[in-house]
Amino acid sequence: MPNDSGYSSDEQVLPDLTPASENLENEDDVVLPSQTSTILSEDTLRITFNPTGIPNEVDIWVDRRPGCGGTTWPAGRVLSDYLTRQGSDNLAGKRCLELGSGTGLVGIAAAKLGAQVLVTDQGPFVPIMETNIKFNHVENEVKALELNWGEPLPPNLGPIDIILAADCVYFVEAYSLLIQTLCDLDDAYPNAEFLFCYRRRKKSDKRLFPSLLRKHFNWKEVADDPNKDIYSRKDVCLLHLTRRKEGGSGKKTR
Repeated sequence: MPNDSGYSSDEQVLPDLTPASENLENEDDVVLPSQTSTILSEDTLRITFNPTGIPNEVDIWVDRRPGCGGTTWPAGRVLSDYLTRQGSDNLAGKRCLELGSGTGLVGIAAAKLGAQVLVTDQGPFVPIMETNIKFNHVENEVKALELNWGEPLPPNLGPIDIILAADCVYFVEAYSLLIQTLCDLDDAYPNAEFLFCYRRRKKSDKRLFPSLLRKHFNWKEVADDPNKDIYSRKDVCLLHLTRRKEGGSGKKTR
């Protein structure tokens, strides 16, 4: 039942966290032992995901001028590591769309495992994504596209098998816009798999966002990641989302 704060007593409430520092590389970024990072220059970073002994290297040019999406964040690294653990057998030939790509890290990691990927974000981040696509020589596998949450989906996205999102929960004002776009994507691609990873940094991430999301989606934590206990201690969660139905009628909620 609701407590004095207005939230149910069975909801998990976690301590507030300090946002990642402004450094190119910091200890808070690397949350898994299977990742290593190498600073290539003052604005480029090589992140190696190696959970299975077969390394997956992604070189990232960081540019914070358009906003916080121009750098890497913990949930993006967690999701990239998970995709690498799943391996090319699970991604080869699949078509993925990434929301809020920022630098393009997750989408590029997926492309290096054999996927065809659309990385999407607001217009100012498209040049960053395009630079990193070229930097990693995946021009044939990855395309960058502007996609603004809450607006109609761009036309001609083509078939999509997997929808990826990492580090998309940070501005309260954008919560409903993000959820609207998730609903629109589910409407357009009802058979697509949704992998959603985010870090619960503040109370609104832990309480308000889940309360809004559960109106439209159910979720389960990914169960087949042996690193789950490690990143959970840093308040990162990796979820499978599935659309809620109304009263068992099979009608999707809006």
